[in-house]
Parts: sequence; C-alpha cells; structure tokens
Amino acid sequence: MFETDRLPNAWAERLNQMDYVWVPTQFHVDIFSAGGVDPDKLVVMPESVDTEFFSPEHAATLPPFRFPGEDDDTSRTLNTSAAANDGSIDPASRSILPHRPFRFLSIFKWEERKGWRILLEAFIREFTQWKLRRNDEDEDNNKNQDGNVAPSAQHHPPVILYILTSAYHSDADFQRRIDEFVAALNLQPHHESDWQASDDKHHATNNYADATPILPSIRLLPSGLSQVDLVRLYGSVDCFVLPSRGEGWGRPHVESMSMRLPLIATKWSGPQQYMNEENSFPLMHDALVDIESGAFKGHRWAQPSIRHLRQLMRQVINQPGEAKRRAGQARRDMVERYCLDCVARQVVAELARILHFQPQHSPNIDSATAHTSHDLGAPTTTRASQMPSTHSMIEKDEL
Repeated sequence: MFETDRLPNAWAERLNQMDYVWVPTQFHVDIFSAGGVDPDKLVVMPESVDTEFFSPEHAATLPPFRFPGEDDDTSRTLNTSAAANDGSIDPASRSILPHRPFRFLSIFKWEERKGWRILLEAFIREFTQWKLRRNDEDEDNNKNQDGNVAPSAQHHPPVILYILTSAYHSDADFQRRIDEFVAALNLQPHHESDWQASDDKHHATNNYADATPILPSIRLLPSGLSQVDLVRLYGSVDCFVLPSRGEGWGRPHVESMSMRLPLIATKWSGPQQYMNEENSFPLMHDALVDIESGAFKGHRWAQPSIRHLRQLMRQVINQPGEAKRRAGQARRDMVERYCLDCVARQVVAELARILHFQPQHSPNIDSATAHTSHDLGAPTTTRASQMPSTHSMIEKDEL
C-alpha cells in the first residue's frame, strides 16, 4: 500500500514481476494501475480488525483508563454553566459526559503526514475562549478567603485533546513542539461565541488588546501502552480524530470504529474504503498539495480542511445523539465486513479462485457469508484469468 497520489519510482517494475498484488482498497487499485502496475494483477483485499478484542463489551470488563492530570473528583472538572454559555455543550442533551470534559483522542506517529499541525490548529482555534482583563477590584471580589480566585470565577475548558504518539525520524520532545506551534498561531478573537461571558461580549469589539486567551487542554499520554491499555483508552474517550494527509489503511481508524467511537478523519486515500456519512464524520480536504521534503518530495497528498475539522469537532459535541448513531453503525460495519473471520473468508475464497479448487477444510464459503470487494463498497477489480504460479505479494503498512 501507499499513502500519496502516486507510486515511488521503480515500484511498478518490481510489482509487475508478481503474479498478483493484493492491496487493501480501491484507492490503491487506482494509484497502482495509474503508476504502471498491470491492473489484471491487482486484487482488493482489506485489512482486518479484531472486533472481539476492540469492543465496548471487552472494555466494560476492564478498569477505566486513568488520565494523568485529570481531577479525581470529575464533578469539579467541568464548569457546566460556563460550557452552556459558551454554546459548546447543551447540558440538557449531554448524555456522554455529565461530570467531565469531552475527551478527544488522536493516535499517530509524529510526522507531517499525520496532520498534527492541522489537528492542533483546528482544536485550539475552535475551543479557545477569550476573557477581558478585570480591574483589581473585580478580581479581589472573586477571590476566596485564602486569596485564590474562587472556583466559580475560574474557567474550566469543556474539552480535552489527548494525544498518543511516538517519534518518527524526529526527537521525542513533543510538548516543546506543541508549545512552540501554539505560541506561533497568533490567536485573535473573531466571533461573539469566542467570549466567555455575555458582559465580555458587550465590550469585545473595542477591547481586543485587553483580552486573555483561555486555551483548551492538550495532553500527551505515556507512550508504549499495551494492547489491553489501548482498549481501556478507547473505552474512556468520546471521539477519535485524525486529520491525516494520507493513509494506507488506518489502523486506529478501524479500531476506534470497532470500539463504537465517533470517528473524525480525512476522507481521502485508504479510509475512503470504509468511511461514509452514516458511520463516521468524513473530513473534507481543500486540495491535494505537493510534499515539500523527504523521500517523496514532489508527490501530492491531501490538505485537510481546518474549517471543516472545527465544524465536525463541534458537531460531535453538540449532537451526541447523531454521534452515537453513526458510531453504532461503525461498529456494525466493522463486525460485518472487517472482522478477522470476515477477511479470512475473503482470503480463502481468493486463494481458492487462484488455485481453482474449493478447500475441503476451509470455512464454508457461500453467497451469505463470503464478502467480495463489491460487497464491501468497492468496485470489483479485474483479475488475471490464467493459472498463476504460487508467487504473490502483499504490501503492508505500519501504524
């Protein structure tokens, strides 16, 4: 598989030496054939996800994931009245998080392809609030007997973005990279909804210089989580988001869908195979842009829309019923189409077709159980008609 708009040099020549090339999506059929690979050799064979392991039912048997830094008394983590005034959460309809912030999760290698800058900018710009500086008398009135600002006067961001990442040809000082990027954003309030309280809105247009940004929380999770801890993590957040520029398949995408989580991800490259408006929140891209550096300089990949990403993150929070409905459909799609047995049946069926026989000891394959590429929503691919040797090739991608 590959993640850009074309194949690297010399790939086609090598791939054409194979009898068959299995690729996970129709996107790759198009890219590989346009790059010179014989279309008769290409077969769509999706990747699988362990829908029993990555399941809400499995997560329910495990201890909840403990998030470093979150208040043990979660009822104090979110200022409900502030969230309601801000318009980000309607307490009357909020079923997911009655006593804590809404938790977004993103999992990726720290590289440009994963769109981490797009994620941070959209999150910061959408959820930053602005507060006018008060005079000393106002501030004194808000202090408690210990001289600290009273809890009722403090602002608690209604959302948190958790990031699980690892270094990829880079240093591992992710916090420094985040801090430097946020500092360079040059944030400015533009809408009344940016202001924390109604009395602030009245003075907003004339007091930009006196405004203080209240940033939403972005927290890094410890790397090296076990697979069981990963299930606990998925089971303890409210939405998975990843505005990547290109994906071969998208392992965290299908894991989160299998966990019945709302998914926000770029609808380009591999994830087009399984994402739609019924089972996820597909993120539009503004254009295909040139890769500016690295081994694939000159290739193109997606430029996800920051504006649309902001809208989708807000929509998932404001419309919990719709988010739940789509997440439920995502779970059903993973169980019915991409479970281990589902993909195994496709592999067995394709090998049987290649070798011209029905294996006697394989799972039963009939029209009710075997999913072809067409059944999975991808156009049926053209395959070679002559008997091949036992030579084949499967390309794999890392997380």
